[in-house]
Amino acid sequence: MILANTEQILAAIEKLTVSSGKYSPHTGGGYVMDKMHVGSPASKQVQQSTIYRGRRPQRCRCRTVSTASRWQPLSILRFTRTFRTQHFSYCSYYRNSEQSLEITMQFVPPSWLVSHTINMGTRVQNWSTMECFSISPIVIGTSRLVDPNMSPAFRAIANTKEELYKTGLHRLLIPRLQATLQDLFDEKEASVLDTDSNGNTLLNVS
Repeated sequence: MILANTEQILAAIEKLTVSSGKYSPHTGGGYVMDKMHVGSPASKQVQQSTIYRGRRPQRCRCRTVSTASRWQPLSILRFTRTFRTQHFSYCSYYRNSEQSLEITMQFVPPSWLVSHTINMGTRVQNWSTMECFSISPIVIGTSRLVDPNMSPAFRAIANTKEELYKTGLHRLLIPRLQATLQDLFDEKEASVLDTDSNGNTLLNVS
């Protein structure tokens, strides 16, 4: 605001000041206030200082925000809403940032009926920013429904978490778990799409 109204501010200062050699009624003790004209060296110095302050880069204190909320109207039906943004709405970088909103629906039938879950989802990006706006089509996929107490991948993660709690040997146990999971994937005994009855994947529990 100061930068945009520099000329008006200097004009107001000129009206408030008095000519050189005259006393100002707003000053005490007979102090003389020199008149500063727009275009004088003093005013140019004020303008340059104001412009420098206006162009000083601001420090952005925003953080990437990712929030997820779930709604389960039925025991076999779940909805998930995930919102992501890089800057807060009041940040100067907000208009040039990316944002996305994902809506997914998961149908989890009884394990005795179907051994797979059905997932549907869509995503909307940059509806209030200057980045490229896009809407992803509804994607339908499936995940294998497993029992976490019987699944070798879920059990491997649970055992590793228990050992970590007891020993704290992250450098030893984490690489070992990664190798175990990779072997299970290669042997088709587990999949990254494995999901338990609560909708948790291997990534969720790990």
